[in-house]
Amino acid sequence: MSTENPGRFRLDRRGFLAAAGTAAVAPALLPAPATAVGQPATFPVTVRQGTDMALAVSPDGRTVAVDLLATLWTLGAAGGPATRVLPADADATWPAFAPDGRTLAFQSYADGGFQIWVVPVAGGQPRQLTSGRYDHREPVFGPDGRMVVASDRDGSTYGIYSLSPATGAVTVVVNSADQDEYHPTIAPDGSLIAFVSAATKKSTWCQPTAAAGTPW
Repeated sequence: MSTENPGRFRLDRRGFLAAAGTAAVAPALLPAPATAVGQPATFPVTVRQGTDMALAVSPDGRTVAVDLLATLWTLGAAGGPATRVLPADADATWPAFAPDGRTLAFQSYADGGFQIWVVPVAGGQPRQLTSGRYDHREPVFGPDGRMVVASDRDGSTYGIYSLSPATGAVTVVVNSADQDEYHPTIAPDGSLIAFVSAATKKSTWCQPTAAAGTPW
């Protein structure tokens, strides 16, 4: 949010996210209309509820990661104050913990399309795993942490892909030419991926992780 002249503001998407994200969890501060040129007022805002949110629970069950106002936060599983993981304008949603509990994968729309990123749970520099003109969404880690599975759009439909955070290598798990597959999750032993298919009224299917079999 930038000031054009005292008392008037120009609103854009990233500016809105920055201001809204700053207000998300107490004791964060929200910029208010300037009382004088160069002298903005601030006031504390406490948020206790949200809508259209995604969350993930750490492997040890002690920490919850949540998206709220287009950025990521962590807080104790018993509740309490939240800590922001990413900048307020990260445009980040859909957090997923790595098995060691030290890394979060997430989807971000920061560059104009959904891409998969990772960031330390304690905060730090995020790293982009995917790129390109089409969306990459809904990441989830495999049980050994060496694989992230996501729903990727390759042209006109979404399919399920796995990628290596270490190398960036991408493997097609299932990608039907005439229907969408999305919302993947991985079995605890890593052998199967369950996902939603639009082919049969949005039912759930399973697919071997190695893409060596037929969905069932």
